[in-house]
Amino acid sequence: MLLHKGQNLVFLSKKSNTFTRNLFFNLMKSLRILIICNSRLPVSKYGGTPRVVWSLGKELAALGHQVTFLAEEGSVCDFAAVRTLEKDSPLAGQIPKDVDLVHSFANPWEDIPGPYIFTQE
Repeated sequence: MLLHKGQNLVFLSKKSNTFTRNLFFNLMKSLRILIICNSRLPVSKYGGTPRVVWSLGKELAALGHQVTFLAEEGSVCDFAAVRTLEKDSPLAGQIPKDVDLVHSFANPWEDIPGPYIFTQE
């Protein structure tokens, strides 16, 4: 398992001791996670990356995390909050201050403040 926090990486392998694994998973409980997607959610046909984004958000919410999507206008979701992604506005101003982790599936057009994961499409 890999967690990217700015320039710091935390990696837990199956060989990590029980104390380290328990500490890590206790810290991971109930995070406020913002998922950035430059498409409308949910998708209605094939979907590709947006379908993966939707499934990830759904599973994270099922695990007890507070998920918010930052996605195209018109996006709706019954298991997570949705904010409209404004591509012409500064990204930092669109990220709530209380977010614990940002997972972006959109190429960030500026630095993302705080801990983040970037998944390239």
